[in-house]
Amino acid sequence: MTAPTPAPTWEEFAAALKTALGKLGDGMVLVISSKTRPWVVAEFAQGRDLLYAEVSGELLGDEDVTRVDSPETRRILESHGWQPPDEAKGYMWHRLVPYPPTSAEYRAIAEGAVANLRDVNGLASPAELGYRAWEGLNNNEFWEVNLPGVEAQPLRGRRPS
Repeated sequence: MTAPTPAPTWEEFAAALKTALGKLGDGMVLVISSKTRPWVVAEFAQGRDLLYAEVSGELLGDEDVTRVDSPETRRILESHGWQPPDEAKGYMWHRLVPYPPTSAEYRAIAEGAVANLRDVNGLASPAELGYRAWEGLNNNEFWEVNLPGVEAQPLRGRRPS
């Protein structure tokens, strides 16, 4: 009998996310969310010239999600390089990084995503997360991402193959 695989640490998750972000190609999208609070997210979209990264910030809700960013939340997110939400443009907390990002920029984005998920929204482990990923320029084809302990979630009503 094999022992169960231990849940990944946040440091292991951040390292795997950094690697996954480096593999995003033009038109690829990666959305990581809490399995129990799907409005708690980190989203990444790679364009030809820009990596767009976005995190939810501090949100409460069930059916109606309410932004409740406290001064501490703002301090945490701003210290990780996130720009405040811009409701007029539909942005949550976000970063726009010219392509290609450096290794240090990928690391900072991954660590900033962890700060949002763990420190701002109180997720205890990456095992509480799921992900969806697709190639927007390839008929929204599912893209498998290596994020240990994080389950792939259905994409547009279908399970990943």
